[in-house]
Amino acid sequence: MAISCASAACLSLPFYLRDPRNFGPLEGASRLLVFDQLVPHLGIALMALMAALAAALSFTPMNLAALFRNCALVQAFPVVAGLVLATLRMTAESVVRALRSFAMWFALMALASASAVSVRARSSIPPGLRRTRTRSASYRRA
Repeated sequence: MAISCASAACLSLPFYLRDPRNFGPLEGASRLLVFDQLVPHLGIALMALMAALAAALSFTPMNLAALFRNCALVQAFPVVAGLVLATLRMTAESVVRALRSFAMWFALMALASASAVSVRARSSIPPGLRRTRTRSASYRRA
C-alpha cells in the first residue's frame, strides 16, 4: 500500500507543484463541491456515495468489460445526481460536457471490451464442426 501511495505521489506531485490551481483531481473535486450551493455538504456526501458504490461494485464478478462498466457507473453517478438535483439550472451543452468529461471513456472501453469478447466467441469453431472436418479429411485419404 505504501509503495502504491508513493508511486501515485511521485507521478502526480510534479503536476500539482507546477500548477496547483488547475491540478486535475482538485478540479474534479471542485466540480462536486459545486453541489454544496444546492444543499450544504452535498459534495462531500456525493464523494462518499461514490466511494461506497465503488466498494460495492468491487465485490461483483468481474471481467474486463465489467470492470470498465463499473468504472463508468461510478464516474456517471455524480453526473446523474447533478442532473436530478439541478435539472433546471443546467443547459443541454453542460450535460454533454459533464458526461463526456466524467464517464464516456469508461463507457467506451466497456463497449469495446464487450464487442471484442463477442467477436472472439463468434470466431471460434464449435467442437462439432471440428470433428466433421476431421472425418471428411480421413474419408479423402481412404
